[in-house]
Amino acid sequence: MSLKVLIIEDEIDLAENISEYLIQHGYDVVGIIPTAEDVPDFIAKNDIDLFLVDIMLKGNVKGIDIAAVIREKFPKCGILFTTALSGKSVLDKISDTLYDGYLLKPFSLKSLESTLYLISKKLEKPEETGKAGQKRNLLPIRDKGKIILLDENDIQYVKAEGLYLRIFTDNKVFLIRELLKTFLPKLNPEKFLRIHKSYVVNLSRVKDLNSKECNINNQIIPIRRGFYKDFLTILQNKKQ
Repeated sequence: MSLKVLIIEDEIDLAENISEYLIQHGYDVVGIIPTAEDVPDFIAKNDIDLFLVDIMLKGNVKGIDIAAVIREKFPKCGILFTTALSGKSVLDKISDTLYDGYLLKPFSLKSLESTLYLISKKLEKPEETGKAGQKRNLLPIRDKGKIILLDENDIQYVKAEGLYLRIFTDNKVFLIRELLKTFLPKLNPEKFLRIHKSYVVNLSRVKDLNSKECNINNQIIPIRRGFYKDFLTILQNKKQ
């Protein structure tokens, strides 16, 4: 059964292009709504799985504000925000909202398809569906002149290199100007641990370890001397 998608977008030509593309790729586009004010009436009469929401809609109500209404009606739906703005104030609003992904305009239709696919796969898994809508820890970082929001769950590990940090994720390696001691407090301490003066690891990504090093995604990461037993205990407690 194809997932039902509602497009909330005031650029009608863009919305129609998106709609046509998604229909060609197996999605059921149930409608295009240009203003947030019209959303409550529409969702009261229709079942929807995925919402594609432009943050800065024209009118008195912005797309980011309608997300709460959507989430109340469909607590396990997928919400994908789109925006042409990458300022910190906008990103802060996004990070304070329950949503599942975002795309910075202009984006390619292929990147849209990939992002919606990943969201839809989560919705199809019963064990993941219960997590939909949970607030995530999103980290604003600068990449190629733009600020993006990086989900900490996508981070495998972080390596300090002088005044810079190299952040290894599932799909990309980011290089940012920041010290490890200022970056570490931004991460969830229940998920991340500093195991060496130059390394912080995502505990869920540790594949195996010995007294000197651990393995994450076939990358060998050193463990500081004398920390092995404590590290092993922390990992064992995480699995309980």
